[in-house]
Amino acid sequence: MGIADPLGVAAAMLTVTYLGAIFGHAIGCVLVIAPSFLFIVATSRRILFFTSGVLFLLSDVPTEWRTYLLYNPLAHVIDLTRGVLRALVKPARGAAG
Repeated sequence: MGIADPLGVAAAMLTVTYLGAIFGHAIGCVLVIAPSFLFIVATSRRILFFTSGVLFLLSDVPTEWRTYLLYNPLAHVIDLTRGVLRALVKPARGAAG
């Protein structure tokens, strides 16, 4: 039992790494000019965390809201990683599913 698409998982992780680097550099450049922008950055990071699907499954969210939550790029990576890990874990004996 292995990862079904290891190249896809690696590509998703690299994409998130590059997105983080790009946004980090852009925010760093803006903070040099306007240090008060840090409050906006902290608030937006908190919103991105809560809407990324770390605390809940995206399949449990109503379809009307799921459309908006999928604008968050981290939601796709977290969902992909959960799918890969779920495929690797064997259910316990006697467990339903």
